[in-house]
Amino acid sequence: LWASYQWWQLYRYQRDGIATAKLVRHFARGLLPKSDELLDEIGVHNSKRIFRLMADTIDLKYSAPKFDGPLRIFCATRLNWKSNVAGDSHLDNKRSDLMIRGIGKFVRDHKVEFNIHLVRKGRDVAATEQLVVDEGLSSMVIWHSEMTQREIWEQYRLSNIVFEQFGEGIVTMAGLEAMATGRPVIGNNRPEIMEPLFGSGSPVCQAVNIDQICDHLNRLVFDHEYLIHMGERSRQWIEDKHAPEGFAEEILAKMSTP
Repeated sequence: LWASYQWWQLYRYQRDGIATAKLVRHFARGLLPKSDELLDEIGVHNSKRIFRLMADTIDLKYSAPKFDGPLRIFCATRLNWKSNVAGDSHLDNKRSDLMIRGIGKFVRDHKVEFNIHLVRKGRDVAATEQLVVDEGLSSMVIWHSEMTQREIWEQYRLSNIVFEQFGEGIVTMAGLEAMATGRPVIGNNRPEIMEPLFGSGSPVCQAVNIDQICDHLNRLVFDHEYLIHMGERSRQWIEDKHAPEGFAEEILAKMSTP
């Protein structure tokens, strides 16, 4: 009974704290519908909600991509697409299988070579390794152990194209920081949710299926000027929408509003 009482006290304090806060930072409305319902119930409506992800625009510098061999692909997103565990939300499923299947189809259709760098991170590494074999990509894939943040940044610089998530989430740090280095990112950024939030569409190469992945690869692989252009747009987008200074200004402006 005492434990139950303590739990309900904590529950009440947390709800009261959220309800009386001037601003609540949480995922954009629509990404976690159950959370939206809870916040509405507590009394946190759109005017009190704020959401923005930040990327390092100081230490991460733009660099022009190099074209001195097969195009280099990198993905730092967790390889989660098959298994689930207790506590998962739909945002934890990255649909990494679509990335592998999309690259596999493009390679078969166009007879091109890639230099594909993947990280052994996530619950479905073994299943992804098998899918790489099934798609005929074994000779092109180089596997890495988990890295430091600096090593991840170096992989962005060395890459030409970066892949992100294709599930029901959005492009987060693995994609945003790649964009900050001037690399085009292919992934699902949920434009129906993110475009109203930012007032315009992002330069993420939007894809939710194999055919869309292949369409983006077709443009990026065979038109290097377009690839560079998308990377430059990506860097500018990060500076405009995801720099820490911009988020700080937004918070200060909303906090000063009566």
